[in-house]
Amino acid sequence: MLDASSTFIAVDFLNAIEKHPLPVLVNTLANTAAIMYVLKLVVLIPVAYLLFKDIENKNMRNFFIVAIAVLGLAEGLRNLISILII
Repeated sequence: MLDASSTFIAVDFLNAIEKHPLPVLVNTLANTAAIMYVLKLVVLIPVAYLLFKDIENKNMRNFFIVAIAVLGLAEGLRNLISILII
């Protein structure tokens, strides 16, 4: 959610521009980058449900959770640092 927050602040308040065409399209259709919160939750909730439902090995499940968290935090921190540099 750090990624969605940093994207929302950068695009809506600091006039930053998304680099990828799909988020640009979604932001244009919704007329705000706040839609990123909804999109992240639409993906995150089913993935978390499937991880806890289908993966019985606790170590493997925790590995996937940490991997997803690292990927999300990495992009969110990159965006946050970019905002601080602006």
